[in-house]
Amino acid sequence: MRGPWLLGLALPVVLVIAACADTTIPNGPRTTDPVLGVAPRATLGNVMTADGMTVYVYTKDKPRETVCYDICAMNWPALLVSHTPAMTASFPGRFGSVTRKDGAKQLTYNDLPLYLYIEDPPRSDQANGQDVDHEWFVVRP
Repeated sequence: MRGPWLLGLALPVVLVIAACADTTIPNGPRTTDPVLGVAPRATLGNVMTADGMTVYVYTKDKPRETVCYDICAMNWPALLVSHTPAMTASFPGRFGSVTRKDGAKQLTYNDLPLYLYIEDPPRSDQANGQDVDHEWFVVRP
């Protein structure tokens, strides 16, 4: 008689735990390309944004070549795309992409790979990555 009672108690507990589990993948692959824009940042003026977050370049990168992998990429996620956006009045420079070691396409602007910064809260007006280690800088359109 104990078996059915325990099963009856265990099933709701399993369902509650499953319902509460986080099923998102924080740094997983994007399902859509980012929406690029221009937004003001205090003391910096207008900067490029992707889904509302400030976009950066890394001075150790070379044109069409990224060197930010491993720990660097954990703090500075590459701005990944599936399609290269067209030039617009807001962005008179050249968009392109570079293929990373893992095969992902990283967006470039004027041949420089683009990144986000993990210390910038999503959809905030912050640019906490500006001048980090004198190597990271916001992108100005």
